[in-house]
Amino acid sequence: YNRAQALPLFLMSFDVQPRAVAAELLRQLAALEEQRRLLDAQVAAALQDAENARRDAEKTRLRLDESLARQLVDEETLFEKVKQSSRAAHESLDLEQAKRLQEMENSRKT
Repeated sequence: YNRAQALPLFLMSFDVQPRAVAAELLRQLAALEEQRRLLDAQVAAALQDAENARRDAEKTRLRLDESLARQLVDEETLFEKVKQSSRAAHESLDLEQAKRLQEMENSRKT
């Protein structure tokens, strides 16, 4: 370090140009504002996507609930039909057995 090359302190303090610094600060401020605007737009798009996904999930849940309810009603209806059919088949078998027993008793009597 050579002392003869060093600038006096007062010259260094006047080396700063206020207009250039102010202009640079304004450019940086404008760039930051643009970045903020872009980020706001991205956040708004992400929030809209999330809301759309929530609505789609709700619609899907409702469709699945309706489908499950229909399936349960169909199964219950089928169960009742099978139960009635089974009851009718048992009654028919009981009648046939009763007829056979009656015929057997009638044949013994004769």
